[in-house]
Amino acid sequence: MSSEANRPERIFRLGDCHSQAILWRKKPELYRLVGSLCQDCAKKHFPRRRVCAYCRSRRLEDTQLSHWGKIISAQFWSAGAEPLRGYEDLLPQVFALIELSDGVKLEAEIIDIPQELLRQELFEPGPEGLLETLAGNRVRMVFRRMRKFDNGNLTYGYKFVLDNNNFYT
Repeated sequence: MSSEANRPERIFRLGDCHSQAILWRKKPELYRLVGSLCQDCAKKHFPRRRVCAYCRSRRLEDTQLSHWGKIISAQFWSAGAEPLRGYEDLLPQVFALIELSDGVKLEAEIIDIPQELLRQELFEPGPEGLLETLAGNRVRMVFRRMRKFDNGNLTYGYKFVLDNNNFYT
């Protein structure tokens, strides 16, 4: 009898596939927010690139991006049917389009918003919602756990927290 017959069927779901080698290669972006700076047109890119999207130059070098920015827009992500594997304990989440102080735009999760405030906004939204009040707020980058894989491996990366301490008062 072959060992293939004894092996259980593998069902792939969104979020299952990962590679430690890929995560290792993306450490500068995920851990330190490193992007690319074009030597010809001085445009910054995130994530890092080999060719400039503006002038097609190949003279790019790594550059440290700002860890400060402001929220352009925000949205909730609360999986209605089934949460992604590895993210079950993190729902509901707020994701935002953020413009860093050096002009680079990226999407990231906004954390440290009280869960009761998020749940209240999801189920009993007020006249001016939480998402509208988030737009324009300053944020700063923090380093946190992103997800836990089925095999126990953890992924870390950047998230953002609100800079102003009086947001909830």
